[in-house]
Amino acid sequence: RIPKSLGSVVQVGSTTFHDLSQSIMMLRQNKKSGTRTEDGLHARDDALLQLISKVSGMNIERNCRSSSTVEGTRLDAWIGQPPTVMVEEKADATALDQAMAEVHKKFTWILHYEKVDFVFAIAIADDLVKMEAVGRQRSAVSDVFNLHQVEGCIKAVQAAINIGRVCKHILINSLLHPVTIPFNTTISRQRCHIHISHTEVTKTYFKDSMNTTAQARLKDFYNETKDVEFLERATDFKVNKKGELQVKLQPVGLVRRPQSVREAKVAMRCIMTAMAGCSERGWMLNDVRWQNIIKLETGFWCVIDCEFARRVGLPIPSKLAVKCDWAQKCSPSTDLYMVGRLLEELKRELELDKDLDALRQLVTSKQKCYDQGLTASTVMGKFCWLREVSPRGSPGQGVGRKRSAKQTNAEPPAKHQKGKTQKGVTKRK
Repeated sequence: RIPKSLGSVVQVGSTTFHDLSQSIMMLRQNKKSGTRTEDGLHARDDALLQLISKVSGMNIERNCRSSSTVEGTRLDAWIGQPPTVMVEEKADATALDQAMAEVHKKFTWILHYEKVDFVFAIAIADDLVKMEAVGRQRSAVSDVFNLHQVEGCIKAVQAAINIGRVCKHILINSLLHPVTIPFNTTISRQRCHIHISHTEVTKTYFKDSMNTTAQARLKDFYNETKDVEFLERATDFKVNKKGELQVKLQPVGLVRRPQSVREAKVAMRCIMTAMAGCSERGWMLNDVRWQNIIKLETGFWCVIDCEFARRVGLPIPSKLAVKCDWAQKCSPSTDLYMVGRLLEELKRELELDKDLDALRQLVTSKQKCYDQGLTASTVMGKFCWLREVSPRGSPGQGVGRKRSAKQTNAEPPAKHQKGKTQKGVTKRK
């Protein structure tokens, strides 16, 4: 018998929920579809996830494409975007540890979780459930709950509600950076399908947007620049039955502009280093915009989306969103022009210090940059800070025009999710 406190009315903090009883009864009745496969667990397991979803206000998403080519990186189910609760299911009761290990394999800390101390993993193997609060420094692991037993069912409900309360705190305080492409979901763009997981990005280019010549060129670029620092790298190439090129890329980061002078300097170091490395190998990036630059968990930045990279001397691609005003063919100075555009855009939002402004004036001058045949390497030689600045240093002196000095030079965000004792999450790992 389900206690009244876990029946039709559930008190969570100052909020009373009246619509959890159906989910709880579904768990108690242990309703499965009757098949001995992972799919047979969905009806019952979704009831557990609905408890978390209703308490937190976050949405549930489930992988319904078991034959997907990105199956190795896609979770069985998840809650939130980016995922705050990650779920793996197994039909075999002996595979509980394997299910939890797969969650950890598919998850890595990325900048989207910058203000979050914990995310949650749920492993389900037949009737057995184990939950974990995955932290940066430490983790809290629950007991193993048996949904075939009343006591195990009640404890699973308690733990699910506790997880929902933390997720609600994350949601209402906007602790997750918003995503433009939902994680673990495949979406279509003009040139390709894109799938993003915690560990990699998979792009499948449409055949009419990338012919065999363009496919070969992109593969050559990634192969020849695989050792370039602060540049995305391809970990796998594959051409599917439709003749479409599928590329797996790393790392995964957050698309956003620098918000302080120090961040801007670190970003410039990373961008210039990537340009110098490509130029030394005979390649120009061409499409360097803030939309194609991500910030990483380490505090460094990375150049991504290299479809428009071309060898030195070839015509600049005609479909670029932004083109160099100086030339029609790819050269080191045409990439430096893009750096100038980046700094011009930042100047509208930040008060650039003298170092950044001197760099901006140099690379935006046709006479000083293009006519002199400057390269990224020679520019880095003129500005020693481009080789030395680090995200671990002291904050920059400049402040954003819309941000006070106190905000810019503030200490790191306070911890938002202290490790309070919660029922159903007891063991320390």
